[in-house]
Amino acid sequence: MFKNKEYWLIISALFFFSLPCIGKDKKGPAQIEVFPEKKITSINPNFFGTCPSFFNLSSRRMADGKVARHLKNLPIRVLRFPGGTDSDNYLWDAHRVHDPNRWPAYQGPESMDTDRFISLCRQINAEPLMVVNTEIAFFENPKRSVELAADWVHYCNIEKNYNIKYWEIGNEPYFHTRFNAKEYARLFIKIAKAMKAVDPDIKIAAVGNWNIDYPGRKAMISSKNLEKAQRLEVKYENGNWDLYDKIHELETVENPPKWWSNVFDIAGPHIDIVSVHWYFNTRYQLPNMQKKLNRLKNLTRQKIPSKEIPIIITEWNVHKQGVKKNRRLLALAKAIGKFIDSDVQMAFYWPLFGFGNHHPRSLLDHRDNSTLPNYELLHLFSKNMGTHRIQSTAASENAPYHFASIARKKQISVFLVNSKEKSQKISLVLQGSPAKNYQLTTLIARNTPKLHFDTRKRTMTLKYSRSPLTFELPPLSITLVKIPSPEVDP
Repeated sequence: MFKNKEYWLIISALFFFSLPCIGKDKKGPAQIEVFPEKKITSINPNFFGTCPSFFNLSSRRMADGKVARHLKNLPIRVLRFPGGTDSDNYLWDAHRVHDPNRWPAYQGPESMDTDRFISLCRQINAEPLMVVNTEIAFFENPKRSVELAADWVHYCNIEKNYNIKYWEIGNEPYFHTRFNAKEYARLFIKIAKAMKAVDPDIKIAAVGNWNIDYPGRKAMISSKNLEKAQRLEVKYENGNWDLYDKIHELETVENPPKWWSNVFDIAGPHIDIVSVHWYFNTRYQLPNMQKKLNRLKNLTRQKIPSKEIPIIITEWNVHKQGVKKNRRLLALAKAIGKFIDSDVQMAFYWPLFGFGNHHPRSLLDHRDNSTLPNYELLHLFSKNMGTHRIQSTAASENAPYHFASIARKKQISVFLVNSKEKSQKISLVLQGSPAKNYQLTTLIARNTPKLHFDTRKRTMTLKYSRSPLTFELPPLSITLVKIPSPEVDP
């Protein structure tokens, strides 16, 4: 599976904890207790998703079957189409971009259309999520945007009987100069009504920032500077990437209205799902991730008390400047646990394929479709994630990040993240009937002068002999402890 030696070194070794480490924590073992009978929340079986782009999934790329096999093996349970930014420049009915000068610029018969995308979803047993074009309302007229969305639902769910449940209106409208929150909300209502007139059973997501205090870019730009900002944005999207700072300099309005508050006030009754993107930094945002998502959840309940609105994250990753090389894997592992603890129902990792400085953040290598380190991390979690989050506690602040889940009558999975440059001794206590053996699998990510990652995967099995179970976490590592489940019913 992991054939690209430029990025991967895989070593399987028995008793890997006996190998020498860079340094050892001289303090006593950090004790972590796991309570299989204390269920905290259920975990959506469709939690793990990703974001392919229609122009990346060409018939030529898909011909050898590698991409589909990797997605199914991970496993990926939800796929987003036609992509991210490209969604608001994509005309599904003509299978082309609206403006060939704007991202993604590439188009052609080899790129993936709606039918081939649904075929891929069926092949890998994944749910599709479709993103409808909102910016055509700005560049042409709102009627065109409404018709395009409603016709897509009709084609998919009436003509083709694809029964696509999840739909998202626009991609990051809050980061652009085309709509403020009120304009987006009014357009959302028009599109949602037209789509549900075709199929009332679909679920439609409204889009906004993870930060409920964020107002949206257009609201931060004064009316006298708006046309200038909009011209600059089009040039920026045509490849003049140095213009981003010039747009940002025009954001001078003080105390503009908040995006989500306005969207909820206007469009609340028509919203089925709240969708956010998060490219987080590790210094401030990752430690406060659960707090920020809970604020969004509480605002949603306050503004739309009549129904429970789930939160999904349709793009996520560490910010490209937010972490040094190997620590990306550690941050991604923590984010998965924090998303689930915040009741996030689905999380779409971006990107599936990336180019340039996005390449190390990708799941698959665009050159040969082989897997990259981020794939191995998601594979470890997705393959071993249970059906319920269960309680795990630490007796000291010295303990590593920990996350435990249980699958009914299968196994307990305890994920441990050691972000330190030295090894850390762990004392693991399983409350209730002890298991007979524990299997430990660890990903170790260390920097090397040449590579992005020198990642080593090692597995061992320990027989249960006493309580607690004591072992060491290598430096800069993610460890999965697999424990046969006691006879509990979560």
